[in-house]
Amino acid sequence: MMNETDACWLTVEEAMKRYSIKSRRTLQNWQNSENLGFPRPVKYLNRCYYLLSQLREFESKFQGRFGAIEE
Repeated sequence: MMNETDACWLTVEEAMKRYSIKSRRTLQNWQNSENLGFPRPVKYLNRCYYLLSQLREFESKFQGRFGAIEE
């Protein structure tokens, strides 16, 4: 069952902060890696957004590999 926080959308900047990365290129590399399976963003009004529930699903596959996740 999906709750309110799962239906939340994160901007590219918020996703970068969540994974403590400094470069947009890192997110692009993650998206382009077939082995990693990082979720693709949705483009809306010329901006990209990530669905929080998809990011959490990705994180569950790689528990502990990304260090601290900022909620």
